Amino acid sequence: MNIKNLLFRLFKIKTRVRDIIVHYLRKPFIGSLGKGSFLKRGVKILGNPYELRIGKQSKIWENAVLSVGKGSITIGENCSLSIGVLLNASDGSIRIGNKVGIAAYTSIFSYSVTFSDGETWKDNYTIDDVVIEDNVVIGAGSVILPGVTIGKGAVIAAGSVVNKNIAPNTWYLNDGTEWHPE
Repeated sequence: MNIKNLLFRLFKIKTRVRDIIVHYLRKPFIGSLGKGSFLKRGVKILGNPYELRIGKQSKIWENAVLSVGKGSITIGENCSLSIGVLLNASDGSIRIGNKVGIAAYTSIFSYSVTFSDGETWKDNYTIDDVVIEDNVVIGAGSVILPGVTIGKGAVIAAGSVVNKNIAPNTWYLNDGTEWHPE
């Protein structure tokens, strides 16, 4: 074994030990964290961590932000939230089913500002739950807005803005069209 391989292995061990320590330091401050689940170093939990529930074997990668205010966030079993994912449940709730994959830099909101004539932004906002059912895949850089339900087995293309409900087993493309595979 050469010195380069030895240094690489030592770095991997150091990183894994650091992740385990961070995991056990955070665990008492989360509503529930399922067996085998972990939050990588750099995951930010803002607001009320006791309204955050994560099922078994789910992984949340670096730089994800889980913001819980008056709402709640529930993540099912065997889910993966990639680098930079934002879940903002400042008021409504976000419920993510089992075996859901959410790619990098996706944002999911249960609260959003809306606009109408003659009113200020402070008076116009939407608060509504977001539900993502089982076996859903959401592509990188997508935005999921309040009040959306994404049906079981749906696929959301990278860069999509989802502002309506998506039927089960539907592919939602980033130009707003839907495709129903046979």
